Amino acid sequence: MKLFLTRVVKFAAAFAFVTVLLWFAAIFFQPIETHFIAVRTDEGAVRMKTEEFFGDPRTELDFLFLGSSTCYCGVDPHALEIRGMTAFSLCSSAQRPGDSDHILDLALTHSTPRYVVVDLYSLLMSDGASSVECERDWIVNGSSSDIYGGDLYNYLLTMYFELSRQLSPSRTYTPAPESDSYEGLGFVAREKPVIIQVECAEKQTVVMSVEVELALLSMINKAQTIFIIPPVLCPDSLVIPPSLHGIEIINGNLWPGASSPSNYYDDHHLISSGAASYSGWLSERLILLDTEPSL
Repeated sequence: MKLFLTRVVKFAAAFAFVTVLLWFAAIFFQPIETHFIAVRTDEGAVRMKTEEFFGDPRTELDFLFLGSSTCYCGVDPHALEIRGMTAFSLCSSAQRPGDSDHILDLALTHSTPRYVVVDLYSLLMSDGASSVECERDWIVNGSSSDIYGGDLYNYLLTMYFELSRQLSPSRTYTPAPESDSYEGLGFVAREKPVIIQVECAEKQTVVMSVEVELALLSMINKAQTIFIIPPVLCPDSLVIPPSLHGIEIINGNLWPGASSPSNYYDDHHLISSGAASYSGWLSERLILLDTEPSL
């Protein structure tokens, strides 16, 4: 037993030594970081939106958007800005409500939104509250590494990137695809070919998981919250639990362009022209809820 424990201690010490050695080599030579740690990328624009939001935060904000990719390339906050409201999107790829809750905590240290608008893409509502993909995106590409959840590797990434930002702040990022254009306020416009054909399976009923429900309740306790159901070509039925009844919900599938394939590049992501039309429609309803909450 003593021999076994000795070997475990030696292995742990050797692993820690090699890891620290690799980290320092990666910090000063980005190709090592890219091959052995993680690839920095501007796809999804997390770097740009976090630098914009946290670098020059607005202490007062009318609408803060949180949610997944159906939000960050589908909801353009400029549609609210031209109507006299202030808005920003911190939506990102695969962002689940648990991730949104953590991001909201971070956002509230810099800004005080009057409304938090949470995009509820149904396929992300029935499992765990957080996404390893989203957390890793924020750790690697965000302006800080405060979103790491409970994944062990993401925790190690957090330590590495915090150290890297202090010792080697100047880094290059893999460019986003040519179809993507960061327009500011957290919005990414996508100029992709429209989807040609859609074959929808039988409509499914999606039951929200307890973990997702608790994450949404946590956000509701921190800020006045509005839910939006994003428009998709093959909508499912999302079951909202009783604890969330009474929260305002805007169903994006009621947007007149929701069923038109010419607005999408796949069955749930909007191209830039579709996002412009949807965002205009959505902004009118958000402003109506703000000015006439009884309607």
